[in-house]
Amino acid sequence: MVGPTTQPDGQLTRRVLGRAGIALPAAITALAALSVLIAGVWVIVDLNAKTSLNRRSAMHALLVAEAGASHALGLTRGKLRKISFDTLIKGSDGVLGTTDDHLLISYDLTTDEAIPAEGRAFGGGTYFVTLVNDPPDPGDALSPQTDTNNRLLARCRGVMPDGASAEIQAVIGYFPYPALATEGKLKFGGSAKVDGACGGIHANGDLSVQGSATTVCGSVTASGGVSGGTIQNCDGSSNTPLSNQPPADIPELSATGMCTALNRFDLRADGFIDSVVAGVVVKTVDATGSAQWGWKHSISGGNVKWDKGSSGTTDGVFCVNGNAYITGGGTSSDPWDTSIFATGSVRLSGNPVMQALDPSGALVVADGDVLWTGTSSGNSYNGLIYAGAQCAASGGVTITGQLLCKDHPNPAGSDDIVKFGDGELTADVSGNPTITFGCGGMLSKRKFLSWWQKLGS
Repeated sequence: MVGPTTQPDGQLTRRVLGRAGIALPAAITALAALSVLIAGVWVIVDLNAKTSLNRRSAMHALLVAEAGASHALGLTRGKLRKISFDTLIKGSDGVLGTTDDHLLISYDLTTDEAIPAEGRAFGGGTYFVTLVNDPPDPGDALSPQTDTNNRLLARCRGVMPDGASAEIQAVIGYFPYPALATEGKLKFGGSAKVDGACGGIHANGDLSVQGSATTVCGSVTASGGVSGGTIQNCDGSSNTPLSNQPPADIPELSATGMCTALNRFDLRADGFIDSVVAGVVVKTVDATGSAQWGWKHSISGGNVKWDKGSSGTTDGVFCVNGNAYITGGGTSSDPWDTSIFATGSVRLSGNPVMQALDPSGALVVADGDVLWTGTSSGNSYNGLIYAGAQCAASGGVTITGQLLCKDHPNPAGSDDIVKFGDGELTADVSGNPTITFGCGGMLSKRKFLSWWQKLGS
C-alpha cells in the first residue's frame, strides 16, 4: 500500500524559495536605511557639538568684553575721575588725530592699568576698549568729537584665539546733583548767585524766593511749591522755578563714615589730638591749654568745641569729635588743604581759604549744622559741604562745589547754630553768597547709564 507523498528533509518548496529571495534585499535595504539614519544622527550630534562649542566660545568672548568694560569704568571713575570726558575722547594729549585718540593710555597710567591699542589679555582672550562721543551728542558745530552732555561711549570688544568675538557698547555718564540741594524747605534770596555748568538749586520741600536780585544759571526746582520773588538767569532773562518736581536723592553721609584717611588728625573729645600716619598713631598732643596744629579744645554749653584760628594752620584731614568753629586758615595764594569731618556742627566765619584734601572731594561734612557768616570777600571754600542737619549761608561767602543739607535733627553733642523761626526750614541762603558748581563731584560718580551687547562683532 502506497502511503502519502513526502518531501525529503532539507528540501524547500518553490513558494518558500521565492520568499527567501525577497527577504535578503529587504534586509539589506533596512540595514542601509538604518546606516543613513545613524549617520544623520551623528551629523546632527556633531553639528550640535560644534554649535555649542562656538556659542560657548562666543560667550567667553562676551565675558572678556565685559572685563574690558569694567576696566574702563574703573579707570574713568578712579584714577582718571578728574579727567573730563572731552579729554578722554581726544586722548591724553587732548588733541584729535594723534595715536592716543580714544585710548586709555598715558595719563600717568602704569602698564598694568592702561588699555593699549593692542588690547589686554584676560581669561584666555583679549579685550580692546575705545572711548568715543556718544551718538546722541553731536558735540559742537566745529567738532563732533567734543563732549557736551557729560556722557561718552565705551566700545569694548572681546576676542578669543579661535576667532570668536563679542562687543559691548556702554554709555558712561552721571546724573549730576545741583549746586544747592536741601531735604526740606529752602529760602533763597538777597543777591545770592548760583553759577556753573550744574549751577542749579533744588528743594525736596517748598522753595521760598526772597526779593528779585537772585541769579541761578541752572534749573530751579522744588518737590513742593514755589513762592515769593523772582530769579534771573546768568544772561539776565527770567528763570522760572518748577514746582512739584521729583525729589533729589540726597545721600546719607556721616563724619565717622567719611573720615577714613590713613593719614589724618583725630581731634578727640577729651582735648587730645592724635596724629595718625599710615593708620598708626605716631604722636599725641594736649590741646586743652594751647592750640596744637592750629586747634584748641574747650567745653561750651556742655558740648565739645574745637576752635581753629588763622595761625598755626596745618594741612591735613581732621576728624573732629565735637563741634568745629573755624575763623581762619589759608590765603588766596596758599589755600588751606584740608577736609573737616565733625560729629557735631561746623561754623565758618572770618576769611579762611580752604580746598578739599580728601580724595572724595569733601571739604566739610558735619553730622549737625553748617553755618557761614561774615561779609569778607576774601574767603573761599572749594569742595563738597554737607550738613546732616540744617545749613545757612550769608554775606560774601564764596563756594566752589556743592552745598547739601539733609535736615536731620541735630545729634547729641551738636551745637544748634542754625535756628529757623518756623521750625520747618532746612536751609537759608541769603545776602550775597556765590556758589559755583561745574558738575561731577563725589556724589556724581561715573557709572554705566546703558549698554548693549553683540556676539560675533
